Amino acid sequence: MEAGDNDLKRLARVCAAYGLGEPRAARYLPIGVINRNWRVDTTTGAYAVKELRDSNATGVREQHRRVKLLIGRGVPIPQPLERAGGDAVCAVDGAEFTVSVWAPGEHLGGTTMSLAQAAALGDLLGRIHVALTDVAGTGTPGPGIAVPDPGQALSYLDHLLDIIGRKPVKDDIDEVALANLAFRREILTDPALSAPATEELGPQGYIHGDFHHNNVLWHEGEVSAVVDWDRIRVHSLASELIRTCLLTFGGDGDIDLPRTAEFVRGYRRWRPLTGHEIADAEARMWWLWLNGFWPLDQRYEHGVTTFDHLYVRNASTFTWWTKNRSEVVAALTGGHHQ
Repeated sequence: MEAGDNDLKRLARVCAAYGLGEPRAARYLPIGVINRNWRVDTTTGAYAVKELRDSNATGVREQHRRVKLLIGRGVPIPQPLERAGGDAVCAVDGAEFTVSVWAPGEHLGGTTMSLAQAAALGDLLGRIHVALTDVAGTGTPGPGIAVPDPGQALSYLDHLLDIIGRKPVKDDIDEVALANLAFRREILTDPALSAPATEELGPQGYIHGDFHHNNVLWHEGEVSAVVDWDRIRVHSLASELIRTCLLTFGGDGDIDLPRTAEFVRGYRRWRPLTGHEIADAEARMWWLWLNGFWPLDQRYEHGVTTFDHLYVRNASTFTWWTKNRSEVVAALTGGHHQ
């Protein structure tokens, strides 16, 4: 999609700030959910321009510093650029932008990867975690995976059911939400339900923060770039492993367990998490998804439908995951908790 006139004017000012030459063409990239992204071709080359919408400039500058340190450590990263004076962020008309060299490649859906590619992707995440530790240390431990209160979740779930139930006309998303909320309500009212233990297993360290197939580019069968480094933070390493599997290999009515198993096997070459640590992270992530409603909160409380497609995908993943948890855990842990 070609950029509009207003965007072209702003992008020209961004290019001028970074000394990139005159823009020749600009194409909007609709794959981003929150931030806005463009490919801009100028007289000096091709660049990726991002308009930041959920990050503060101070945090982005710190992330920029860390990402630069990763270059040359076996992690394929598009070269991040700086304005004259070294600032990574450019403000234009109240918006903030960052720029990197354009990386060739295409996004590859998780279920279209070969088993070898799934293993290579896991290997890459493991190398990223090791490289982040090398350049940034282990950092100050964060809160880990949250353990929401099921009573509060049930109360809010019923609130959402009431909102949807009062709609005179229900669309497809409403129907998906009603079915998914009813499914989760049955779980939350089960007397046998129990929350994960307070103490979290497994190491914490710096993570990419949003590692999945839509933030990875492939070129000629290999990963050419990992993008969107805006959420580097200290967190459970196993939690990023689990989340990546769910987002990359789920969403099509099931979770692709052979590719999940290969992905984890590749990762454990670098970070040999135990089966118990991985199973603990799986239980915490399942609990978080069971008790989490943020896309529905955006839709029904704020009128924001941007995340509807994510909700539909995640609802499908969660339902299948819940009905097949023993098989999912076996794929994640290699078949046993060691």
